[in-house]
Amino acid sequence: MESPDQPARAAMIDAAERLMAERGIDAVSLREVQAAAGQRNKSAAQYHFGSRAGLIDAIIATRMAPVDLVRRRRLDELDGDGVTPTTADYVRALVEPLADATVRRSRSWYARFLARSYTDPVWSGAVDASGHGTALVAWHGRLDEHLTRTIPELPAPLRQARINRAISTAILALAASEGRRSTAARRDARISDLIDGITAALDAAVSATTLALLDRPSAPTPELPR
Repeated sequence: MESPDQPARAAMIDAAERLMAERGIDAVSLREVQAAAGQRNKSAAQYHFGSRAGLIDAIIATRMAPVDLVRRRRLDELDGDGVTPTTADYVRALVEPLADATVRRSRSWYARFLARSYTDPVWSGAVDASGHGTALVAWHGRLDEHLTRTIPELPAPLRQARINRAISTAILALAASEGRRSTAARRDARISDLIDGITAALDAAVSATTLALLDRPSAPTPELPR
């Protein structure tokens, strides 16, 4: 049975997600969230979330939990189907659950909220700190093992950089598509093309130039005058 407080809490989560996606996380106060959610009680947000950090954690928990669940199931399926997964299989497991929860969900602002938090110097670690997104950690490890086998010449620092870039690319591309009016076919084509592009970037051969730059000794940091 739903608690009488749940509709108010859900309304504030929806309002905060939209306002923070539009204006930035630190630009939105708890009082503004209450007003946008139609809450007359001046302490409603404080009661439900305690602080801005608590509110952000609630947004991530509400939106990320179903994404996390689907990503875990997709990884389990890749483990159990008896066929060696491809890079594209891993990328689909990353992108499609988040696409379903954002660009395929009406009136969603979550991808844009994530993009704001991901690029914010203060809140960029919000998802990790919240304890949610654990399937993303598992996905990261599985893809790292996969690329180690398929591109053995790819040094570990570049491998990690490519994987991190895949995650940020997915978030920012979905944020750019979220809320745009288009047919379902056009939307799905953009998602499929995003998967194609991330896969190609992960599987790209390492150029001799890049390898040479990695091998170049770092110049000593100049000492600043006192």
